[in-house]
Amino acid sequence: MNHHAASTRGPCAPVQILLMGLAGVLLWGCASGARNPGLAEQLRFDIHADGSKFFIYAVDLPVADQRARAALPPRPGERPAARRGVDIEGLLEARIAETGYCREGYFILQRSGVGGPTSLRGECREGASPADRERFAGGERRWP
Repeated sequence: MNHHAASTRGPCAPVQILLMGLAGVLLWGCASGARNPGLAEQLRFDIHADGSKFFIYAVDLPVADQRARAALPPRPGERPAARRGVDIEGLLEARIAETGYCREGYFILQRSGVGGPTSLRGECREGASPADRERFAGGERRWP
């Protein structure tokens, strides 16, 4: 009887293994660095003489995608940028974390653009350390 139960599961096992493998690949792909392939992103660092740390995050958004998504009603708790098809603030959070620029958080001072070139200007909550001055001096990061 035990042999019969094993033979009944046998044909399903390859399908289950395949599905689990596919799920793993999908999860790995979602967790990888490719957040919005094809978007041109730029994060410019600006450390002032008094140690204050500013940044400008710029991204060139696809206009057609924005028009289609902006016509949809907002979902509860949805960021306004997400309605336009790309969560700009989410992208900024990921890039700030990736670079380590604002270790204690930041606040957004200005938003500009609603289609095509869009930017967020902000300030870090902490002042620049000597290591920050060296690491981010006159710098910027770009992502294709």
